[in-house]
Amino acid sequence: MLDPSDLFAELCSGCGLPMLERIDPYGSLVLSSAEMDQFVTELSVLRQREKARFSGALLEGIEQLARRCSAESDLQLRIDGD
Repeated sequence: MLDPSDLFAELCSGCGLPMLERIDPYGSLVLSSAEMDQFVTELSVLRQREKARFSGALLEGIEQLARRCSAESDLQLRIDGD
């Protein structure tokens, strides 16, 4: 999933959620399926906080990928910055 405006990295920066704060807009982060429960929980919190700011389609797409990764232990979620 592409995020050409870097909105996801912007939302995660300083959000106070430990896993999402690990996201680096210029680096890469690889998360295992074992980390997806926490990732999805934090993503849900972020979606609730930011729902007035934007439609949330980006976060919904990321959550779908995370749930798929959670269901299949051999998958990883890779978040790449610039």
